[in-house]
Amino acid sequence: MSGTFAPISDRYSPELRQLILSMLNLDPSKRPQLNEIMAHRICIPALLNLYSDIGSVKMRVEKPLASMPAVTRGRPAGRIPAPDPVRERGLELLKKQS
Repeated sequence: MSGTFAPISDRYSPELRQLILSMLNLDPSKRPQLNEIMAHRICIPALLNLYSDIGSVKMRVEKPLASMPAVTRGRPAGRIPAPDPVRERGLELLKKQS
C-alpha cells in the first residue's frame, strides 16, 4: 500500500477531515472502530436524523403481501423455506396501518 490519496477538500470542516484521515490510516489498529465513528460528535446529528426519518417513512404497497401467490419454482419438493424477515416485517407494518 502506498498510502497516497487526493487531499481532502477545505470545504469540509477540520473535524470531519481529521476523522476521514484517521479512517484512512494504513495501520488498521490505528483506525477508529465503527462504534467510535458513530459516537463521534460530527456523526451523531446525522445518525439521529436518519433514525428519525426512517420512523416517518410510509410504505406504499400495491397489493398486500399476504395476497401474493407463493413462488414455488426451483424449490426442492417437501422443503419448507426459511422465514423471510423482510417479508415478515412488511406484514407487521401493513397490519399496523390497517
